[in-house]
Amino acid sequence: MHDAAQPGATLNQPVLDAEVGYVITPMTPGIRLTTGVEIGLRDSPKTPVQLAAVEPFARETFPLGERLDAQPWLGRRPCTPDMMLVIGPAPRHANLWFAFGHAHHGLTLGPSPDGSSRR
Repeated sequence: MHDAAQPGATLNQPVLDAEVGYVITPMTPGIRLTTGVEIGLRDSPKTPVQLAAVEPFARETFPLGERLDAQPWLGRRPCTPDMMLVIGPAPRHANLWFAFGHAHHGLTLGPSPDGSSRR
């Protein structure tokens, strides 16, 4: 969800509240409030329960203004059932490498030095 900041308020960097479970971060459309990952089927309806639960806490942390989005955003993220990355050469195709299954974390959760996140 994107919200405006109240007049005079500026957010210059992301703020993570690990105890409550949300992040607020400055984005071009406004201040984004986001929560944890919800695992659901591709065509499942939105269930913004997590967002509703954390919004009051986020508003205590930062002076959020009016909502800018009519509906919470919902996106499809590539991930594997065990949340492990698939990175490495394709077993049946020369010169093809796999690099997927990163959920919404991009390359920040790339292979660890000991190779434990590799398939």
